[in-house]
Amino acid sequence: MPSVVIVIPHCNGKEILLRCLDSLKEDGYNEKRVLLVDNASTDGSVQEAQVAYPGLEVLSLPRNLGFSGGVNAGIRHVEADIIVLLNNDTVVTPGWLHHLVKALESEDRMAAVQPKLRSFYKQELFDYAGGAGGEIDRWGYPFCWGRIFTTREPDSGQYNVPRKIFWASGSASAWRRSAMMEAGLLDEDFFAHMEEIDLCWRLHLMGYDIGYEPQSMVYHCSGGTLGDEAFRKKFLNHRNSWMVLIKNYRWGNVLKTVPLRIILDLITIPYALLFWGDIKRVVAVLGSWFSVVFGLPRWLRSRRQVQRLRRVPDSIILKKIYPHSIAWQFFYRKITSVTQLPW
Repeated sequence: MPSVVIVIPHCNGKEILLRCLDSLKEDGYNEKRVLLVDNASTDGSVQEAQVAYPGLEVLSLPRNLGFSGGVNAGIRHVEADIIVLLNNDTVVTPGWLHHLVKALESEDRMAAVQPKLRSFYKQELFDYAGGAGGEIDRWGYPFCWGRIFTTREPDSGQYNVPRKIFWASGSASAWRRSAMMEAGLLDEDFFAHMEEIDLCWRLHLMGYDIGYEPQSMVYHCSGGTLGDEAFRKKFLNHRNSWMVLIKNYRWGNVLKTVPLRIILDLITIPYALLFWGDIKRVVAVLGSWFSVVFGLPRWLRSRRQVQRLRRVPDSIILKKIYPHSIAWQFFYRKITSVTQLPW
């Protein structure tokens, strides 16, 4: 059996952490270690977790390094064949880990596998943060099988077949540690949100695949750490989606993509004001532009590192990416299910 370490980044939240750890005790997979990466928690949750779960390993960080920094610290801290990323606001089900490990081991070029993710609060619905596997369109807008923007589908078994996907959710997923190390781990400049999409794109560039395994089930409390209406979450999502494009495309595709992406962002501003009354969204969009422009030297250095890893041309990558605008399909054509999309 491959060695498995579950890495749980954590910063406060006693109730959600204890609930997650309690579910891990009953998951039926005994050959695993659990590493809690403490991003400078102040609520006593880590100490209480250590008392309740004596086998829990803890890596304490001096300050909050975010999801990316916390996960990377955890991966560097351990030796294992498989790293499982698990949010502290998840609840796993019996057999979840066995199915992920089996799927990951089934193909040599499979770098990561995601379980079926459903909402903890409305358990019949797919979860926002991963659904039945992640995809992305040409302009950097991510979506999931089972979730497009804020619309989520009920799980009626429509996505019960394993498939190749573009990205696996960092909320719950199993990864080959060797592939992660080869790709350079998560980009810590992202801090949080979309860093797993960036890593998956790099893995695609290196010739790996990403998979979805529906026999594995995990429930997720989306927004348990950073609420959906938090300005920082909106800003990071917009800014980081720009970074994913700039870092991973060839320059020719960057230049083709940017003009329409700017137009889509410009459409978002009046739409957010008129239909949602969401001033935070407007500021997040504008703030993401300034952040991209002023942080461009740093991102270009990161881009050069990514492109050195490339073994696959963009012509192959584009076959794995949704070729149309998911924003146009959702907001204009009113398509709310991936099965209805033109491909």
